[in-house]
Amino acid sequence: MAEWKIRVNDIYPAYISWQTYERNQAQLMDNYAEYDRNKTRGIPHPGAALLHGLVYCGECGHKMVVQYKGATRYICNYLRQQYRVPVCQYIPADTIDEYVVNAFLEALSSVELDAYHKAVKTQQQSLDTVERAHSQQIERLQYQVALAERQFNRVDPDNRLVAAELEQRWENALRELKLAQETYAQRQQPQTVERLPKELQAAFIDIGQKLPEIWHSDCLTQVQKKSLLRCLIDKVVIHRLVRDTVRTRIIWKGGDTTTIDLPGQTHLIKA
Repeated sequence: MAEWKIRVNDIYPAYISWQTYERNQAQLMDNYAEYDRNKTRGIPHPGAALLHGLVYCGECGHKMVVQYKGATRYICNYLRQQYRVPVCQYIPADTIDEYVVNAFLEALSSVELDAYHKAVKTQQQSLDTVERAHSQQIERLQYQVALAERQFNRVDPDNRLVAAELEQRWENALRELKLAQETYAQRQQPQTVERLPKELQAAFIDIGQKLPEIWHSDCLTQVQKKSLLRCLIDKVVIHRLVRDTVRTRIIWKGGDTTTIDLPGQTHLIKA
């Protein structure tokens, strides 16, 4: 509306008044601003909850906040603040944090690096299979072109109908071969899987072996631990399925997920 040069109200009958429309637009802008603020993770802050800024509610999808009253809890009060409805979830943080930290440390272990090597090998084998298939297709088409050429050269030139048919087959075979060769040439860029340098692999192994000890010592602050978790984890979605069972889904950087149902006392606040 800010770009409108002229506006004449009440020319045509409307479903709502202009004042109602303006209130609706203001509410939409407020909702968008609140959503834009809540969808970001923010920066790590001191505090016992290691997943502060990463935890989202599996009930409504909004980001959960931390409550330190009495004990550390993740609570989803977004809908309550916006619409005065009951709080979605109220979940103790300790069990969730412990599981996510263990998953994070395991992701940096040599076992996971071995899994990485297996995945790289499988991907390279797939690329090699595709390469062989293209090469075999060109060989087959080359044979068909040579066969069509021999058949055309052997035909009696006076038999024009047969000669025309064989010439057409030859031309079709040549076109198919040319198309396959062009496609193959476009794919002739280096088709190799990007691998981690050996120095970086060794560093990961060294870190993976030492990090659990460092993590559980006093060497790292809470802010540093939270920053490390954010290097690999995009968000954590928690959902109280039934009493004392919380489905916890870790969404890693890159889109992979890890899901588990954790035991733990959970609460649903009705007011």
